[in-house]
Amino acid sequence: VDNDGKKYTWTISGKIYYRNLCINDRYQSQNVKNKLNMLNKIYATSAGKKVLQELVSSKETYSITNELPTNKNATASYDGGENKFKMGKSNDISVFAHELFHAYQDQKGRNNPSIYNEVEAYVFQGKIMDQLGIDSKFNSGISSSNNSKYEKSMNNLVKKFSVQDFNYAISNFRISANANKNGDYKDYKYVPSGFNLSNSLLIGL
Repeated sequence: VDNDGKKYTWTISGKIYYRNLCINDRYQSQNVKNKLNMLNKIYATSAGKKVLQELVSSKETYSITNELPTNKNATASYDGGENKFKMGKSNDISVFAHELFHAYQDQKGRNNPSIYNEVEAYVFQGKIMDQLGIDSKFNSGISSSNNSKYEKSMNNLVKKFSVQDFNYAISNFRISANANKNGDYKDYKYVPSGFNLSNSLLIGL
């Protein structure tokens, strides 16, 4: 912790991994500890380690704040323009993982709002929970009780990527995902121009 108490360095087992993490949480120490604890847990998974190492190696500075997301229906959000995670009051590791993947997409030049990106982020979220051994069933409500085939495709993607499952999940996200129950993604493109289903960032995680 810096002397002014405003900037924090994420450490794992006492070893400093990077200094480009700034947590602005009105200096509520327990909230800061919770955020760092979540980062450590995410880093402990193979999928999370790859994503976080990519963010660590960038020249960007990422801020984690307790600001509320602009979308009132959202629990948290990632603002690529400011490299800022607006976590509100959330200390949900699955939500944090979802927003971290949006930062990863942004780092890879894939920051277009799209169903493609949302499906990727929800699958990554599921991967983190699966690798941590937490049975969350897509804690943010991505699984659909009325569409078992959609849910099966999402669960398949958590275990192993396939273009067939990815395509099905994207095509049915609007009508089958509980995450879209308020219509938040109704205007999102399914697949942005230049994106390829066989070149998903999920491959290799």
